[in-house]
Amino acid sequence: MMKHISERKKLLKRFKGFLTILGDDIDTFDPALLARLDITVAALKRPVRVVLAGLADARHHDLVSRLCGTPLAPGSDTAMACPSLVIRAGSEPRTATSVAGRDRVFKGCVLDKLIDMGTQEQVTLDLPDLMMPHVELSVLPVYDTQDDRSRYLFDLVEQSDAIIWCSDAASPWQPKERRLWFTVPDDLKSLSILALTETEGQAEDAATKAARDEKIEFTEGEFAHTVSVQYDDDGFAKDVSALIGALAALVDEPVLIDARALRSELDKIPIGTAAPVAGPAPALTPTPQETTDPAPDLRTLISRNASACIEAVDGSTSADRGALFDAMNTLLSQVSDALKGTESLSRDHEAMALQVGEANDLVSLLSYEGTALAVQEAADLVCQIATEILDRLPMASADEQTDTTTLRKAS
Repeated sequence: MMKHISERKKLLKRFKGFLTILGDDIDTFDPALLARLDITVAALKRPVRVVLAGLADARHHDLVSRLCGTPLAPGSDTAMACPSLVIRAGSEPRTATSVAGRDRVFKGCVLDKLIDMGTQEQVTLDLPDLMMPHVELSVLPVYDTQDDRSRYLFDLVEQSDAIIWCSDAASPWQPKERRLWFTVPDDLKSLSILALTETEGQAEDAATKAARDEKIEFTEGEFAHTVSVQYDDDGFAKDVSALIGALAALVDEPVLIDARALRSELDKIPIGTAAPVAGPAPALTPTPQETTDPAPDLRTLISRNASACIEAVDGSTSADRGALFDAMNTLLSQVSDALKGTESLSRDHEAMALQVGEANDLVSLLSYEGTALAVQEAADLVCQIATEILDRLPMASADEQTDTTTLRKAS
């Protein structure tokens, strides 16, 4: 799942870079392809919406507590009284709900206090360090006290990308489950996971095994995946990993497959050509008053010109990419000077010099013709090389530390 999150971010960056470099040419771009790009970017940006629910004996709140790393409903009585939850990734714990008709926000996770107060309103929890940080998890109340199937079904399927239905492995497929699941739309059944939950010791029990096998056979075709989840500490991590893997296959992979295919198409589209670049731009030389400490001065120049290179990427268009290529050539020239003027930056000194030469050749080639994504990646490469050189040059001042930090984040 974390690999998918990283790929989402990378694809988003490439698509945004493509739109930036496309510039004014966007009016002449293929409308159908542009519509696909808009849809793909929106799908990559928004969280995956997963609904998790079950009967009382399935203890689906225990599974949620483990996924969140926070005991949300530690006791069976508390779980029965727990209202509907929406759990999202956040930098700090925060709880939001409606109290006496007023929207309230509390620092920290105060779900237990709200349950003690008897709240029935939906509670939104922002929590850090979630196992699935790009998933917005809707947790429905226990489906056990009243058979209000139409209301529960609406909450189960409304705006869902996937459903995880928890069911006790030791119990048969109950009539209330059968009636509820019979009315779930077929397209959502194909995006649903049956999580057969077990307590410690049940996994090896013969009666539990028989009940589990019977339930799997009875629910065949009703779910896309069936996984077992043991609540004991020894098996839980492995089982949850399988659950997250099944969820990723259902909702992450299709989005990423479409995005990869679109990127391949965009990468083959020439966005225009820039005027040929007449060799590397001359390196900037330090002023006389700055020559007392050449390495820090050159370091400052590299840091600031790398920032200029990043700004040129943001502001360049297919019609005029001259500023971008001037910035890249100037930056590579200064990096070459840093390598030549230093006896040994590190043991990979020669390898870095070779990398700079290859980057120079790449920039020269792309200055004549290149796709927007290829140019974006070349600029990223040049800035990455500059950052590696900066890490090896001595620091001159606190201001340069700020410049380097900004550069590293941007590149």
